[in-house]
Amino acid sequence: MISSVFDWLSNPANWEGDRGIISQTLTHLEYSLIALVCAALIAVPMGLYIGHTGRGRVVAVSIAGGFRAIPSLGVLFIAVLLLLPRLRGELALCAA
Repeated sequence: MISSVFDWLSNPANWEGDRGIISQTLTHLEYSLIALVCAALIAVPMGLYIGHTGRGRVVAVSIAGGFRAIPSLGVLFIAVLLLLPRLRGELALCAA
């Protein structure tokens, strides 16, 4: 598995063109920057307003806590999808 990844990374065809690693990395960084700017445009004024007035503090903290849990739940879901087929054999041996 690791050798096939190394072979893919060392192939010059995967580094060139619009579908190359560098181009795709720059596209990913562009999308991440856009998401960061959009989040900052929403969160900074909202945080300043709530911090100065104190209004909506309970609701904002509850919503923020829920949004912080979403990436963790996504990673957990992917981990279950990837690891569950491998764990079934081990669990079956333990249950027997």
